[in-house]
Amino acid sequence: MIGYGYNRIVYDLNNGYILKIALCEVGLIGNANEAYIYYNCNEEAQKYLCPVKEFGSGWIIMKKLGTKVPLAIMEYTKLIELELKFLRYGIIPIDLRLDNVAFSEDNEMVVIDYGLFTMDLKSPVLRWFD
Repeated sequence: MIGYGYNRIVYDLNNGYILKIALCEVGLIGNANEAYIYYNCNEEAQKYLCPVKEFGSGWIIMKKLGTKVPLAIMEYTKLIELELKFLRYGIIPIDLRLDNVAFSEDNEMVVIDYGLFTMDLKSPVLRWFD
């Protein structure tokens, strides 16, 4: 076990992937939401989401990103930029914070926990960016 919260437990599968197991209905929704958003969002936005490998009833397998983001002012600026990118593509990043991001191999900030995000392609926020 490498992490846990009120809604899910995270296990390292020791093969470059992690397994998130739902503990309650909110965890089930979080897993389903991550799979839905990853597979249905804009390709440009997908670069900033932890890749989903497989998804089933009560569980999700995602790529393991090991480099946590340090707590620094510069990182908060990147986090705000990331939030604006998601909004531009119709993804509302609820609960986007440094604890929920990591760095990819390409040193890009990637969200590793986006179970509370929502995707709204008809969002008024999108029209603001047009």
